[in-house]
Amino acid sequence: MDTIHDIITNPIFGVFTALLGFFFGHRFALWRDRRCEFNEVADSFFAALHQAKQNIESEGSISDDFEEIGDTKLISFTRYLPWWKRASYQRAAEKYKIACIGKDRVLGGSDYLDHASVLKAIDDLLPFTKRK
Repeated sequence: MDTIHDIITNPIFGVFTALLGFFFGHRFALWRDRRCEFNEVADSFFAALHQAKQNIESEGSISDDFEEIGDTKLISFTRYLPWWKRASYQRAAEKYKIACIGKDRVLGGSDYLDHASVLKAIDDLLPFTKRK
């Protein structure tokens, strides 16, 4: 019992626990900031994907949704994902790009040849935008 009391009252133990507390507090603050950054980017990406999905699902809608979401947004979103989700996200993004290539020019713009594949690709991307 005396040894535990001696360890706890030792100034070195106090400095060590203070440094440990500072370290963990700093790490938690960094994780909170990363979550905030991710949520901001994910919200805008989700809104663009959701709008694209609604445009495709609504009858008679002709729009160029890939340009609104954009290749840059697809690529830049990758850096906000954890390393273990990046490979599956890259596959889903590539699937979306391939699905969007198949367009047919119609009066007033362009329309997707295969709406189902574009909607499936958007559905595969949406889970990555879930808020943390």
